[in-house]
Amino acid sequence: MTTQQNITLTPRQEQIAGLVACGKAKKEIADLLHISVDTVANIVKEIYVRTGLGKMNELAVWWISRRFRLSIDFSNLEREIVSGVCLGIVLFSIVFVNPDITRRGSRMVRRTDVELVNEEAA
Repeated sequence: MTTQQNITLTPRQEQIAGLVACGKAKKEIADLLHISVDTVANIVKEIYVRTGLGKMNELAVWWISRRFRLSIDFSNLEREIVSGVCLGIVLFSIVFVNPDITRRGSRMVRRTDVELVNEEAA
């Protein structure tokens, strides 16, 4: 992604780009700003034209890197280090924070609306 960091957006475009960077969908943005989804889509298209981007996730990375003055130009080694650290964080959270994901010997079965019973898998 080769875009310029000094591109200026209108205040409304900045607002919508920030909400995209926060992970909001176009419908959620429209509801928050009390505008139509089509208006949000048109503004996002205008942002794409100005920045040379084409995807919501690219726009989010571009906006965050510009807003916080972060460099997104990584060498191959830096990319591997960053992706390894991110993968390590995800694996740590799966194994230690939510151990139910890795449990294989039992499963939860709903017996009634009130009671959950833990059955051992055969």
